[in-house]
Amino acid sequence: MKKILSFLFVILCLSANAQFVDDFSDGDLTNNPEWIGDVSKFTVVSGELRLNDLGESASSYLSAYAPTKDSSNWEFYVRLDFAPSTSNYTKIYLTSSASDLGGTLNGYYIRIGESGSNDALKLYRQTGTSSSLLITGTAAAVGAAPAIARVKVTRSSAGDWEMYADYTGGTNYTLEGTANDDTHSTGNFTGVWCRYTSTRGDEFFFDDFRIDPLLDDTTPPTLLSVEAIDGENIDVRFDEPVSSATAENASNYSLTDGVSVNAAMLDDADPTLVHLSLGTSMTSGVTYTLEVSNVQDLGGNPIAMATQNFTYFESEPVSANDIIINEIFADPSPKLGMPSAEFIELYNRSEKIINLRELSFSTGSTPQTLPNRLLFPNEYIIICDLDDETDFSVFGDVAAIASFPAITNNGDDLLLSNTAGDVIDVVSFTTEWYKDTAKSDGGWSLE
Repeated sequence: MKKILSFLFVILCLSANAQFVDDFSDGDLTNNPEWIGDVSKFTVVSGELRLNDLGESASSYLSAYAPTKDSSNWEFYVRLDFAPSTSNYTKIYLTSSASDLGGTLNGYYIRIGESGSNDALKLYRQTGTSSSLLITGTAAAVGAAPAIARVKVTRSSAGDWEMYADYTGGTNYTLEGTANDDTHSTGNFTGVWCRYTSTRGDEFFFDDFRIDPLLDDTTPPTLLSVEAIDGENIDVRFDEPVSSATAENASNYSLTDGVSVNAAMLDDADPTLVHLSLGTSMTSGVTYTLEVSNVQDLGGNPIAMATQNFTYFESEPVSANDIIINEIFADPSPKLGMPSAEFIELYNRSEKIINLRELSFSTGSTPQTLPNRLLFPNEYIIICDLDDETDFSVFGDVAAIASFPAITNNGDDLLLSNTAGDVIDVVSFTTEWYKDTAKSDGGWSLE
């Protein structure tokens, strides 16, 4: 009976993208629907999705494309064969703007297991890397081993949320709580994220995912950007996930000036990003045009033709003092017209075109590699945390990193180094540099 129902669900899922259904009875994570992420760390056992990663403490995720409207219904089954904790817990993402459920995203998720959680199901909103609690379910309902729940969540177009659960795993749902939140009206992905210790990596089980209705996608993807990584590799980004079959067809891309595209590869973690390998090297300083056609989104909508110009510049090796730390914002409190976040500013004082990815920044902890970004002679650029990129962009060019190293307010050693570990610039500042007691108390930068 389960196989028959699964077949009917797949037919419905293919019909106008009306709903998303997977009960894993086909044992397949690659088709109808296609799951992406840490696929090798999951398996299907007896018609259930199971984490299968014993031996080390880690986190893993799976996600699938499921574009949702501002009003949707979600259902799923989860079983954890242990008592959940801060070391072993899961997040079931109802909807997410990004496929990488361990990264920066906008969306909503159910969490099972956390400190001070009173062992309850909890519905969260996530914005960037920050989460806000919306609904707390019945205390101690998922605190013992095994923790079992079949969950149903509804959201109206007005942002009214309702969370239901049946802690026997059946469908006799009880209302667990309500909330109102319309921060993120739509999303593109659903999935699971698991955090586990070395002995719990095979004790997470999931089943019976259902989302209804899905957003009816009739718009083809848009070509957002083309970026030359080096002379023989280009990154192409679209505004939505694209199908691997069409995105990895090299004949769907062409370049001017006789440069051929040898291969195309969809990024493993980001289905909006395609990596192109070229047959011949591009020439520095030349402007090229990339043409893209027939690349489809996951709803089957193809790009008829899109073009974008870009100029390739060959970067040069960076040496000591080519780039210097030009400004430091160590203490953003009190707020005096600046964002409430730390930053540094870099200045290219050389005659070279330098790629920032050759540099790392640290304040005594693990060096953080800077983004793939060219810095031209006499240019300045702000380096900040990814969460603060928008706030700083009004002040100039920004290159954001996922984890900006914390700067000690009363003085610190700031180090800029290259990939070989050579020092490019170092600044050791103290509060005496402000030469003003009021300014050294915070809210002012050192330039």
